[in-house]
Amino acid sequence: MAINSSHGILSCALAIAVSVHLTLRLNSSLPSASKISPLMVGISAFMNFILFLEGTGSLTYDAMGQSSVLPAIIIGIVTTEVLFTVIKSRSLDWFDMPYDTDLTVYNSIKMSVPIIFTGLLILVISILLSKTPPLDEHLFLPVINLLQDSEYSALVLNSLVTLINQIFWYLGVHGGYILDTYARDFFDLTQLAYNENFASRPLLNNFVLLGGAGATMSLLIAIALVVKEGQQRKIAQISILPSIFNINEPVLYGLPLVLNPSYLIPFIGIPVLFSVITVLSVQLGFLVFLPISIPWTTPPIISGWIITGSWHGALFQFTEIVIGTLLYIPFVKKAEKKRLQLQKVSFAKAAKVIQTNEQKITVSVRQDHIGLIARGLLTELKSDLENDKLSLAYQPKHNIKGQIVGVEALLRWKHERHGNLPPLLAVNLAEENNEINRLGAWVIENACACTARWKTLGYNINMAINISPLQLLDKELPTLISNTLQKYSLAPQDIELEITESHTIYDTPTVNETLSKLSNMGIRLAMDDFGMGHSSLLYMRRFKVHTLKIDGSLTVDVLVNEANSNIIHTIAELGRSQQIDIVAEYVETIEQRERLVDLGCTIFQGYYHSKALSEKDCIDYFNKH
Repeated sequence: MAINSSHGILSCALAIAVSVHLTLRLNSSLPSASKISPLMVGISAFMNFILFLEGTGSLTYDAMGQSSVLPAIIIGIVTTEVLFTVIKSRSLDWFDMPYDTDLTVYNSIKMSVPIIFTGLLILVISILLSKTPPLDEHLFLPVINLLQDSEYSALVLNSLVTLINQIFWYLGVHGGYILDTYARDFFDLTQLAYNENFASRPLLNNFVLLGGAGATMSLLIAIALVVKEGQQRKIAQISILPSIFNINEPVLYGLPLVLNPSYLIPFIGIPVLFSVITVLSVQLGFLVFLPISIPWTTPPIISGWIITGSWHGALFQFTEIVIGTLLYIPFVKKAEKKRLQLQKVSFAKAAKVIQTNEQKITVSVRQDHIGLIARGLLTELKSDLENDKLSLAYQPKHNIKGQIVGVEALLRWKHERHGNLPPLLAVNLAEENNEINRLGAWVIENACACTARWKTLGYNINMAINISPLQLLDKELPTLISNTLQKYSLAPQDIELEITESHTIYDTPTVNETLSKLSNMGIRLAMDDFGMGHSSLLYMRRFKVHTLKIDGSLTVDVLVNEANSNIIHTIAELGRSQQIDIVAEYVETIEQRERLVDLGCTIFQGYYHSKALSEKDCIDYFNKH
């Protein structure tokens, strides 16, 4: 009952699903004001499907199930495309609804005329189709009669059946249904054994479709041998068990093989090759088919043994699988190379969106490929955080005399597949998904531990630790820092908290209380990227600032941009009047450093002095300076 009730509405549901999915795809390229309601398009597709069945005279319970899958797909596509064309042309926009109308009512009324027009169009087409004669079930009979007169009839007929099966499967249509409906005359239905004047079902099921249409067992083995990670390997792993029983829908639609030009040649060519060599093997006497029937889900090797009654059949299938694997391998390599290129482009696009997030929405909730990548990265970030796979690097800071006055702890995330990822990517993911407190706690813990180890070696180095403004919303932050300092026997003056510019520092009682507690503890506070972004002079009224770090975009162009020089000089004068240290980052040349000294900067950080170093390399650097 459950199967009948679900499969019984398969075509109805498919028409709706195709139309809604296509609407979402088409909407993604339109401005917000022009997007079309997927709900309304889905309703239209459902009504049009019923109209189609009525117009063609086939409105029955059975027609709503599996027998009308292809018309349902076509109607879903046609409905969506016609609606988009009509609505964008505004030719049937007859109702001017006020902007304060309920959204559902607005969409219903605005789309009513286009939906009626589309329905009438489908109805007219269906009535015209009902007047045309149905496709003859003996469509191929003249061709078959002609071929049966040839001495190569078995070879040609079996190859032709395989070709038809594979072509339709490549288009996403069940090749077996096509053969059963329109190509039954290819087969001798009066007996089970091999017949040299017909195509053979036992031959097709047991020696051609090894693993399912496309001889996909060979493909799965090729993927397992060639591909070490990623989508192809994962889909292949999922598809292994079904393929043992010659079921390959997971790999057909998951990899996919359907409409995939990368696999077109082997998907069609290898089964045809198997058909040819199997027929030749039968004619040469190596294989003998017994007049028995076995389920098409019987696994290869076993089916070969049973259908021939000999180990010859099992060995032949094994040999075919090996040959198919070798033939699939070059195409797998090519497809994997293409996938990696697309993955690189997609990842770069997603990483850029995550880091900039110009739309100011949580990227990981997006229902597109960028959202999928963001969710995957978030899962991996959580895992790497839990398994302590992140690390810190430390970039030295020097005063005017060239002496080391501290280091800044910088987050490093070396991804297993994508290599070193920008720290901002990890921070933004954590901020968007309420993981920033955990990430921040990890950074504080490890930075303080490193500071303590250096102190035991005689290096009293001030450690600057970046914190997100969102961490200031955590009432437990002062307690966390206090406990961590106590754990590693550090004084408050040993660390400095750099408040990053990723978010505005909220003016709330919780944030003000947190800042007050940190100041009272004696913790030095620094404003990072001052002069651009979210940084504001108003913050200096709310809490005691010990250091201003000038935004890197100002210092980089200081030698060529007079406006930047003026801004830096103004910030430096402000710092001098307030007895605040002025840190210039991204200092890369001696000329740039000297100019920044002239403008009033007191501390310098950048590649001119040193890149970010590991904990061990820092010790060597301290010894030299």
